[in-house]
Amino acid sequence: MLTTISVQVAERYAENNPTVDNVVARAAIHSYDIAFYVGAGFFLLAVVIVALMIRDKPENLIEGSEHVAVAV
Repeated sequence: MLTTISVQVAERYAENNPTVDNVVARAAIHSYDIAFYVGAGFFLLAVVIVALMIRDKPENLIEGSEHVAVAV
């Protein structure tokens, strides 16, 4: 999916900036930037969703004397 976004962004950049020097290289760099930001946005969204799905606090998960020190 990020590759598709990257290719589309590079194509649009090249179409909108035909007179720029090294347009292919600049389009590639621009498309990688945009793909990185989209990927980072997905990860941030996933963090929020996971944080909302966690219902119990760690203190509530500990029950009784099950958690005793074990010599290793």
